[in-house]
Amino acid sequence: MCECLASYTVSIVECVNIGSDLCICIYIYVVMDVEKTLFVFYTLNADHPNPREMSWQYTFPSVGLKGKTWYWVGSGSTAPMGRCRKTEYEREEQFGGPSVLRDITREYLNTVFRDLKSRGIITKYKVRATYAP
Repeated sequence: MCECLASYTVSIVECVNIGSDLCICIYIYVVMDVEKTLFVFYTLNADHPNPREMSWQYTFPSVGLKGKTWYWVGSGSTAPMGRCRKTEYEREEQFGGPSVLRDITREYLNTVFRDLKSRGIITKYKVRATYAP
């Protein structure tokens, strides 16, 4: 199934027999509110001179979805696993929301974290669809 059809469910509205072996069915495609997830992995700049700037807020876009938008799920720190001795990114944040806004939200998060990096608040970041930086 192609990705564009993954967010639809098909319902048969009506089937009409027009012959012994022939039937016409009318289908309707209903958009499902499929939730998607994005993760942002980042490292804070420990040498930043102003600790008050080390927190930020999000204002997610809601493009014509009757108030439905993305939301912050939670955050945490990362830890090395297996043979790894150090993590590439020290922190992570998780976000969830409607699949139709995933690309817009990914770009929004890239803009927010690009700004944080340019201001020296973080040193690096990655936005990913899975929990694997």
